[in-house]
Amino acid sequence: MARAAETEAAQRVHVFLGALRFDTRLQFQTRDAIGRRAWRELPTPETSPDGSGWVALLQAAALVRGKSPTLRAIARATLAGLPMLTPGDFMVRIPALEKGVQARWHPGSQGLKLPPDFYGPALACLSGARGISWALVVGWEQAAQGTTKNPEGLLLLDPRLAAPWGTAYNARLLLGQGRWRGLDGEVQRCELLGLVDLSAR
Repeated sequence: MARAAETEAAQRVHVFLGALRFDTRLQFQTRDAIGRRAWRELPTPETSPDGSGWVALLQAAALVRGKSPTLRAIARATLAGLPMLTPGDFMVRIPALEKGVQARWHPGSQGLKLPPDFYGPALACLSGARGISWALVVGWEQAAQGTTKNPEGLLLLDPRLAAPWGTAYNARLLLGQGRWRGLDGEVQRCELLGLVDLSAR
C-alpha cells in the first residue's frame, strides 16, 4: 500500500502551452490578417547567456502575436555583442522592444503559483553558475492529481541549447530543488529569479 502511495506521489504530468505542437520540429500556431490559422516552425537559434533574453523575447512575441518573426528580427536577436536584458528592461522598455506586447513581473520561485489567467508565454529569469540567463517557458510540470497551476517544475526552451526534436522543451527547472536539467543530461544548480509574463496590449 505504501509503495502504491509513493508511486502516485511521484507521478507527474507535463502541461504545455496550447499554441504549440511538436510531433517532429517545434511549431506554433500563426494567424493572418483575416484570422486564418496555420502551423509554422518556431525559430530556435542557439545563443550565449547574454543573448538568451533577446531570443526568448523573439519567441515569446511570436506566440503572443501569432506571427512568424522576420529574418531581420531573428538576425537582430542573434547579433553578437547585444547587452544582456534585465527584468527592468522588460518592464520599462517592452513597448520599444516589441510593439503591441505588455509585460508583468512575478518575482521569485518560492511557492510559485502561476496566475489563474496565465496561458503563456513567459520568460524565466535564471541564475546559475554561469550567471543570469533567460529561457522561454513552454509549459510546466505538476503532480498528476494537481488541479491548480502550482508547478513543481518549469519546461523551458533554453536558447543556450540546441533545438529539441519531438518535444517542445530542451530543459527542465525543478523549482523545489533549484536544479536545471538539460535533455542532453547536463545538470546545474539554478534558481528562478522570476517570470516575465507577456500578453498582447
